[in-house]
Amino acid sequence: MKIIITVSPGNSGGGAIHDYLLSRNDFISPFQGEEFRLITDPYGINNLYENLYKNFSLNNSSEAFYQFEKYCYNLKNLKSNKTNKLIYGRNFYNLSIK
Repeated sequence: MKIIITVSPGNSGGGAIHDYLLSRNDFISPFQGEEFRLITDPYGINNLYENLYKNFSLNNSSEAFYQFEKYCYNLKNLKSNKTNKLIYGRNFYNLSIK
């Protein structure tokens, strides 16, 4: 099995590539057909980067970590609109705090 990672910052065509691959019979999406959102969503990894490197202060970095942890906790309950199944699974938050 080959692994293909399609990550994009938004509005760049990554979703179109993901949808094309999802339409094929030889492709399996680990996220129930949904895009991996952890990087670009508000309070995601990009927000951590901005507040730790570009906009650093003790308050900004502390708030960014707090919001990221809360965001990861909420992702464990995120369900797909297409299948109504959990996208990341209930164990997702436990993986993010190790």
